This record gives sequence, structure tokens and C-alpha cells, in this order.
Amino acid sequence: MIGEIEMNQELDATAEDRLAKLSTAKKLNIALSGLAIAASIAFMLGNVPLRLPAAVVLALLPGLLIYLLHRDPSLYAMFKPRRDQRTNLGIAFLICGLGLILGSSHLHFVDAPILGVYVVLVALLCCVGVFSSGSQNSEFLSAVFGMLILGVLYSWGLAMTADALLDKSPPATYIAAVQDKHESHGRSTSYYLDLTPWGPFDRPNSVSVSHTTYDDAFIGERICLELRPGVLHVRWYQVVPCAEQTGSRQME
Repeated sequence: MIGEIEMNQELDATAEDRLAKLSTAKKLNIALSGLAIAASIAFMLGNVPLRLPAAVVLALLPGLLIYLLHRDPSLYAMFKPRRDQRTNLGIAFLICGLGLILGSSHLHFVDAPILGVYVVLVALLCCVGVFSSGSQNSEFLSAVFGMLILGVLYSWGLAMTADALLDKSPPATYIAAVQDKHESHGRSTSYYLDLTPWGPFDRPNSVSVSHTTYDDAFIGERICLELRPGVLHVRWYQVVPCAEQTGSRQME
């Protein structure tokens, strides 16, 4: 592909200038990947005022990546063959999706299937957005499949973040009792508290929690949860410390 870039007169007049443009594109890709990493860390670990601007960066950066693919498909690619020397924007795209998902991992959604509708729509838009660049890829089908996976990850994180982070409505606070707790083992270990019926759940239900919350929880303990309607009308909730609920309306 270096040879193709050197001979591509649409990029610039001389081979040296064309290779210089490729070098600039790679440096820009590294900078955008670094920005995505920094925003992901800020979104996952930052305080409340920092989370919103970090989420905005993670939400908008994939749009910039798609723009670069459209503007210069001879310099940028996603899921390119190994011999293809164009710079790969897929890493930055992946980081944005994972950052949004991990930063929203403490949130839980009552109407998850409705959230899935938004995920599918945005993922398809992402695939359409990179089609012009992917069509130049000699492994086109693999590139489309890979982009679909990236699109789903990004869309899932974006939908969760938009629904919850932008929701400023007052929460309804509920209390449930811990009936049991269990772990789920896979590539990583997940921890769950089994709760009595509460709010939108008329049957016993489970909620995933951090390892620390899991270890500290005991059978019969009362757990507080905040439920909100969601900006996308997908109800979401989170476990909150009961000590912070003093003065709030509580319902069993």
C-alpha cells in the first residue's frame, strides 16, 4: 500500500509529499487514540463535573473518525489487511466504545430491549458511515463484520450514557433486602446480590455490584436503589449507599 500511496497523485504532487501526508495521518491517529484513552479514564474514574465533558469526547470522537475515513480513504482505514499501510482508526473507535461501556457499568436498565433498538440504529449508521472506506479494503467482508462489532460496542455505550448521564429527573428511591448473593465466572468474575421484589420488579431479582459491595453485603441487609425514567425513556437504576438517602422519599 505504501507503493500505492506513493503513486496516488490525488494525494499530492510528489511521492515525498504523499508519504509525508501518510506520516501526518498516523501521528493524528496516535493523538486521537491518546485523547480517547484519556477521556475513557476520566469518564470511568473522574469526579462528576469531569464525567460529562469526558463522555462528550467519547461520544463525538467516532464521528470525527468516520469523517476522516470519508475525507481521505487513501490514508485512513478500519480493519485493513496487514500489508495495507494506511493508518488504522479502529483502535481509537474501539477505545471510545469500551470507555463508554466501562464508565456506565454501574448502571442497570429495566427496559434493556428498548435500549437495544437505539443500539441497532446507531450501529447501522456507523457501518454506513465507513462503507466508502471499507469498499477499498481487499478484505471487505471482514472489515464490514469488524465494523459492525465496533459499532455495536460504541452504540451500546453511547445509548447507556445518553439515557442516564443526561437524565436530571429526581430519582424514586426504593429499598430491597438481600436474599442471597452469587458469583458468575467467565473471562472475568461478576458479582451479584439477589434482592427481594422492589419497584418495577414484582419478583426476586439480581443486581451486579462491585467486588467490595459484594464482600460487604450480608443476607438480610437492606439495599437502597435509585430509579429514574431515562432521557431515552429507558428506565435505569443504580445501587446507592443508604446513608446518603436521609430525607429522601423511600418506598418499599
